[in-house]
Amino acid sequence: MGTRKSGLELIKKLTEKEPKPLRIQDQMVEKGTALVDTDVGKFMNDELISLQKKYEKDLQDIKREHQMAIKEKYDLLKEILEEQQAMVKKILKRAAAERKYLADLHEVQMGRLEEALGKESRMIGR
Repeated sequence: MGTRKSGLELIKKLTEKEPKPLRIQDQMVEKGTALVDTDVGKFMNDELISLQKKYEKDLQDIKREHQMAIKEKYDLLKEILEEQQAMVKKILKRAAAERKYLADLHEVQMGRLEEALGKESRMIGR
């Protein structure tokens, strides 16, 4: 009604009623049911199982991503090492070519020197 008197009457009617126990209270106290076997316990257990499955899946996803990251790093490292190996092979090939050039040059110089010595010894011998 919107009056003070009607408000007090409503409060009086509500407080006169016998309070009902909660369902979990009834199950545990009156029926002697263990917490895990109550409706709330079963609901919470189902929720925990659901969360466990979700986190196990998340963990598997993380492990898979970790393995992929390791493989990608391995592939990148392998590529870098192959490039370095190719570069070292090229340097070694160039070094071998330079050694051959120096050996050939030395042979030519020795031939010229022997030729010059031969001319000189023939001139001395005359």
